[in-house]
Amino acid sequence: MERRYENFVSQRRILVMADTSSFTLISESRRHRNGTSKFLSILIRLAGLTEDSKKSVRTQILSISFGSLITFGTLDVWIYIVLQVKNVILNLTVLSALACSMITWHWMNRNRKQLSVLLKKFRGIYSSSSENRINIIVIFILCLPLLYSVLFTIFCNRPKEASFHGYGIKMSDPTFQIIFIFTKQWISYFIFPTFTNVVTLLYCDMCLKCSAQLNRIIQQINHFSTEAFGPSEQINILRCVSKIDDILESVQEVFSVPSLFLIAANFLSCMYALGMFLDVVPYSEYILFITDFLLYGGISFTAWTFILWAAGGLPVKMDELKKSFHKKAQLRLIFRSTLSEQQIIREMFVKRQFSFTACDLFSYRRSTILALLGTLLTYAFLVFSSHH
Repeated sequence: MERRYENFVSQRRILVMADTSSFTLISESRRHRNGTSKFLSILIRLAGLTEDSKKSVRTQILSISFGSLITFGTLDVWIYIVLQVKNVILNLTVLSALACSMITWHWMNRNRKQLSVLLKKFRGIYSSSSENRINIIVIFILCLPLLYSVLFTIFCNRPKEASFHGYGIKMSDPTFQIIFIFTKQWISYFIFPTFTNVVTLLYCDMCLKCSAQLNRIIQQINHFSTEAFGPSEQINILRCVSKIDDILESVQEVFSVPSLFLIAANFLSCMYALGMFLDVVPYSEYILFITDFLLYGGISFTAWTFILWAAGGLPVKMDELKKSFHKKAQLRLIFRSTLSEQQIIREMFVKRQFSFTACDLFSYRRSTILALLGTLLTYAFLVFSSHH
């Protein structure tokens, strides 16, 4: 009797701990109603990627202005690049990357209602511990256009660049040249990669939050003793997993197409930076080359690897969850087996293996990073061979 009472007390303690942690998440989500960090939520709302519940005129004007900036800014950079006949292949990579950025905005703007619903689902699994990190990353992303524009304006040949950006019109006033070049470069860098980095951060934040919740369920399974892991506890685990599955399906529905274009845009930007690195650069433009290589190539490389690492980590966590559940249930079946528990275990393992996909073309796995790195190395070898 004493042993049974101790087991009962320990089981209740574990359940109370689980309920307390769930209550903490709910209370945090009530304080943060956006489903993501404050700064990131403001950005995506101003960009017109979510629906405004209040439907204020100010928000609608900002959303239209943002869309116009993306569209006409992209067309302006296209014209500027086409007028430069330095390297056709490098120009095509930049044009394609900008096109991917513009398509991403138009697709997400058209599906802003689905994204708004998805963010509401994340209110229940919000984690305030990551908010400060996300806000710092958002500030860093927004500072990059300013940094790039300042460096480009300082070290470039201003009369030449002002004439290029002005479609051949010569500008003699040095002050106007500085303002004109700075504004053009800020808009260009804001369209890509700043905007795509914001969407990438939102997507990866959702993936990491789902991974964290799966990891939390794994820890709860490991905390249960063999006797305490009964049918009711197993059903609660399945219920939690099914909720996360529903959220993952919604993420896949919203980001299936945008994530493909995000990876494509950033990968093309890496090819552009790598092509510049292997090309012959005049000494007078060396600082500009380093700036482009780091702030375009380096940031883009980080972005697409981050996407594949975050999205590819979910199948790994799913496997860990199934292994933990199977190990605990198997030990219990050795000592106490019922028909209901066998059905629960069967239900757990007949579930399909979830993984994010890019328009059902390929699945996001961490091994994809190595495949794309191999593609970059092959591209570098071909470019190097053509120059020699």
